Amino acid sequence: MSGEREDGGGAAQSPTLTRRSLLALAGGAGLLGAVGTAGCTAIDRGPVEKLPADRIVFGVSAAPGFAPPLFWALQAPSVLVYGSGRVVRIADTGGLRGAPSRYVEAHVDPLLVARFAADAERRHALEGHFGDPQVTDLGSTQVWLHGSMGEQRVSVYALPETYDEYTAWSGRRRRRRLRSVISDAHALVRDAGAPYVPTRVVVLEQRVDPDEETADVRWPGPDPTTFLHRPGAWGRGSIACGELTGSAAATVYTAALENSEQRWLVGDRTRVLVVNPLPVEIDC
Repeated sequence: MSGEREDGGGAAQSPTLTRRSLLALAGGAGLLGAVGTAGCTAIDRGPVEKLPADRIVFGVSAAPGFAPPLFWALQAPSVLVYGSGRVVRIADTGGLRGAPSRYVEAHVDPLLVARFAADAERRHALEGHFGDPQVTDLGSTQVWLHGSMGEQRVSVYALPETYDEYTAWSGRRRRRRLRSVISDAHALVRDAGAPYVPTRVVVLEQRVDPDEETADVRWPGPDPTTFLHRPGAWGRGSIACGELTGSAAATVYTAALENSEQRWLVGDRTRVLVVNPLPVEIDC
């Protein structure tokens, strides 16, 4: 059986790449696996100007391919680089074990971000055709860039280096270049950063498997009826969706990190409430 495939072709220009529209590109489980082993390339040191502080200059995400609904609900970016120098990157792909991912947050010189973006543009990293490996059920990696030359985004199927052998030479070269830029983005802060504690989380309710045992972890947040509603376009196949903010968001996220499969006891009923810390805004 084959999972859904996203276009592995060239980059497409986006008219308005807002924080909300980024989630049309977003993915979650196995995000770091999409980066591969490409090395870091020296960033051009030519003259640049700072980019708008609140702009998401660069981001990476990956859809999990053929996977259970839980893993789709846990989709989240693996790295986000802002014009201000703020970098939010994934530290632990919790989605691989049915829990939300852990993030760290760090800051670098905004001029370094501007140089990084200029280098990616100079290398045409998001342009061209990246090949279409003839393998099934794998995920697609989405990359977006918004530097001084406008907005770009691309979706590449089966980006890890393992699958380069299934593409033509020209596609392999572009895939290596894109992985190198992704590696550069992570290397902006290297191992620096403090744990990212979200002030907002998305909660997606999924159907409970009637054959599974009763959950043994009690839901630590408010009554789901007070914030869940019918899911919007980004429902990820869920039956309900909602947001929590402030201390409630931090509390349920901390608990969810230790609760594989996101099954909770609410009253006397087992419910699957998937907690996603998505560091971008979406319409739930």
